[in-house]
Order: sequence, then structure tokens, then C-alpha cells
Amino acid sequence: MRLNDARTAATGGSWRSAGLSSGRTSQPARYFHVSTEPLPERQQQEFWRYGILNRSEADFHPEDRNKPFHGSVRGYLGNRSQLRDGTSDPIIMRRTAAMCRRDGIDEILVTALLRTSRPARMVHGGSESDMLVGEITIIDFARPMEIDAGQYRELNFRLPRSLVSGAIGRDPSRLSGMRLPRTPM
Repeated sequence: MRLNDARTAATGGSWRSAGLSSGRTSQPARYFHVSTEPLPERQQQEFWRYGILNRSEADFHPEDRNKPFHGSVRGYLGNRSQLRDGTSDPIIMRRTAAMCRRDGIDEILVTALLRTSRPARMVHGGSESDMLVGEITIIDFARPMEIDAGQYRELNFRLPRSLVSGAIGRDPSRLSGMRLPRTPM
């Protein structure tokens, strides 16, 4: 089975109909759910890397590269935003400066780590720190970042920069890497 066929099998239709593209539409929010579960083991990491984590250059720790990979994401895709609830086996997610210049992704991610097998290490906005369960972190996809996470579950909200800028009355890049205090979850 080729990767495109695996994407179709995993999403029940074409990749675009899975609803993971955040282009403007007149449709109301659509529910989506994709998982590596129905895929052959040899295609699970590739599907997750290129299909789901398409805003980062995902990588796997050497000891995990030849193992089955489990990941699942479900949520709602709105006209200009996404609400996602995801689980994943250990992974490294990177946005390099070159990638930021090349792809033009201009979103702000508000994310909460709900569960993790070990602290997730984040480099973003010029600083390095651990992402802790219960904290809400703001990530600017227009800036380089790296997150090295163990097995985890997160809830995130992806918003276009223009929407955030309009809501706060200034450039949201100032929020990059900002943490809101831990909350009971």
C-alpha cells in the first residue's frame, strides 16, 4: 500500500477531505479523526511525519525508528482555526528558520500538555525549557522551534496570526514561548 493509499484508508477519503487543511471555506466546522492504527507498521511513522505533523519536520529517536508508531488526532476544523486533541508516541518536532521562510505558515498555537511519559523539552523564542503537564504554552509557527516529547497527549488550538493580532491589538509574536500557569486538568 502506498502512502497516499494509506492516508485514504486512515481518513476514509482523500487526504484533503480529512479536513486537516486550514484553508478558508464557507462550511461550518468539520469533525475529523485520523490515526496510525489501520496502517501497516512500516508506514505509521511516515504517515504521522508527513501527513499529520505537516507544520514541522518531525523526527524519531534512533531507538524508536524501527518500532510500531501509535498516534491519533481528532478535532474540529473551522473556517480559520483548528481545535485538536492528539496523542502520540515519542517524537521530535522542529520548525527551522528555513522552513518558516519557505512555507509561510502564519499561525499561533495555544497548546496544553495533558499527559506525558517524560517532560517535553521545548526550544522556542530564544529560550529552552520543559513543557509541563497542565501548562498552556503559546507557540508562534512563524518562528523556529523544537519540541522533544515522550509519549504524550495534548490539546491545542490553532489560530491565524491576523485573528490573534486583532483580538489583542498588537503583534502576537510577543507571546511566543509564553506560558500560562499550570491548571488542574
